[in-house]
Amino acid sequence: HGILLDRLIEVGKGERSTKVRAAVADALGEYRKSEKAAEALVLWLRKDQLKEENYQLAQRCLQSLGNLAPEVGRKQIEKINDWFDFRDGGTAKAAVMAAGALRDKSSIEPLMGELQRNQRDMLKFITGEKVDGCDGG
Repeated sequence: HGILLDRLIEVGKGERSTKVRAAVADALGEYRKSEKAAEALVLWLRKDQLKEENYQLAQRCLQSLGNLAPEVGRKQIEKINDWFDFRDGGTAKAAVMAAGALRDKSSIEPLMGELQRNQRDMLKFITGEKVDGCDGG
């Protein structure tokens, strides 16, 4: 299995196709007890390089992190928690679902903070105030 895992990671690193990388991310999630798989998935979660057409890749990486054994996935929980506030709802949801699957207490505070921010934004929206990050269109 180690050789196949290494090959999957190698393919994922060198592949330009988002669809192929997403499939590799799915496969890495099957290596439930592999630290190496977890580290590869986290490396592909780079917000600074993420374009809208790659949101699906980020979602699949987060889902795969959530599929890992808790003792492996929890080591990456801070990186998962960092995606709760991502501008794409599907990607943020994938992060919340991954954190929920791993059941780590350190996710509670960031989740509560994001919920409170969303509640404040919703109240502003309802009362007609400007909501940060919302252009009204």
